[in-house]
Amino acid sequence: MSGNTGWTGWTGWTGWTGWTGWTGWTGAGAGGSNDLMTAQAIIIHGGAINGSQPWTVVPPLPLPLDNEAAFSKWSAAVRRNVALVELLRGLDFTPEGTGTIAVKAANLVIAKLTRPGPTNADWTACLIAQLRKVEGMASERATRLPEIQAQLDGGLPFLMSAAHLQPGRHRAALELVDLAAGFASLVCQRTKHALNVPRPASMSPLVLPPIPTPEHGAFPSGHATESFAMAYVLGKLRPGYETPLWRAAHRIAANRTVAGLHYPIDSEAGRALGRSLGEYFVHRCAGSAGPAWFAREYSASAGDEFALATPPVTLVQTAVDAAPGPVPMLAWLWQQATNGLAAEG
Repeated sequence: MSGNTGWTGWTGWTGWTGWTGWTGWTGAGAGGSNDLMTAQAIIIHGGAINGSQPWTVVPPLPLPLDNEAAFSKWSAAVRRNVALVELLRGLDFTPEGTGTIAVKAANLVIAKLTRPGPTNADWTACLIAQLRKVEGMASERATRLPEIQAQLDGGLPFLMSAAHLQPGRHRAALELVDLAAGFASLVCQRTKHALNVPRPASMSPLVLPPIPTPEHGAFPSGHATESFAMAYVLGKLRPGYETPLWRAAHRIAANRTVAGLHYPIDSEAGRALGRSLGEYFVHRCAGSAGPAWFAREYSASAGDEFALATPPVTLVQTAVDAAPGPVPMLAWLWQQATNGLAAEG
């Protein structure tokens, strides 16, 4: 996330044929050119084909209030905004003690994150130890710089590649995964604000990140939160692709530490938060056969490395069963995505 100022890629996804952005979706979105010459031409054209005949009036019958059937009428951008409001409804960010934030839905914990501490000495020692790990990974910058640059605004193209999905063929799935990313981003931003952990560059002038440092806190990592949430959702849409998706999410998050923007604990916290948000998201879309989701609790520790396969010793997982069920509009989106994938055979 580059400051969460607009997800530059969503207005264009340069190079991904078929997407000219959420403001257009050429052939499927907000629709067509709106330049002055075209507008004038349409006025002249309309007068020529309508002549003096009165306008035909065919009013549609009203749908019931707040009916998900209306969702199919709106643009993807509008559906995204409406669905985000629905997903955020009932969420709460509850401080616990001096260094923990619990993210809750309907008073049920989704995730708990604890920043370095609890004493000032513990805070300082943890951040210094973590900064040494950032320093140790800086030697990989030259090798990983193309990835780091390409992932400035998130890792969705890399995750879509790992799931073998294409924007032109799988628009409904892409719309759903974008919604999951947007939801994870907003929750992460609120959590970052509450925990207020400084970036590595605030600790030392020698960090020298090769890309701009985002203008918000470090813990948890937004790239990690979004990537692991998206990886989980994509894995549910694409059974059998879970391993490459999980590895892609890990690499995207680790690249941010290589770049000097995050400590390993930031990515570890993002992995815990993102996975739980992904499970929560899928449950609100499609329900769950077993637990609704697993509430994950992560406490930052000086020695955490953000290993690919080994969870930190401070990670605790608790099954959440009695939870709100699917939301009709989200269920509609999920069905569109699964139907589109099923049609491939």
